[in-house]
Amino acid sequence: MALNDLKNSLKFIIIQTEENGTAVLTLNRPPANALSVEMLGEIKAVFEEIAADDSVKGVIVTAPGEKFFVAGADINGLLPLDALSGRALSKFAQGCFQAIEDLEKPVIAAV
Repeated sequence: MALNDLKNSLKFIIIQTEENGTAVLTLNRPPANALSVEMLGEIKAVFEEIAADDSVKGVIVTAPGEKFFVAGADINGLLPLDALSGRALSKFAQGCFQAIEDLEKPVIAAV
């Protein structure tokens, strides 16, 4: 799936691509921008597409509002987990952040 096609399927990330090759990702899950499983999956998918898109030269990750960038994990999503599913979620989240770390393009967090 191309980055432009992915834009239409995202619920918690807004993507803008600039003519200079910069992709601007706005993390948008009000009110607190807490990281849910679904949001983490979107982050991973977006960064995998950016890695494959030669027209994107760099990424800026930002969030709306002035109070916070991301509040952290969605605690309500963690409450029903047992040890096994908690570990699986932790590995999944690490894989999502690994996609950012592995990107061979500059990534800036505009906090």
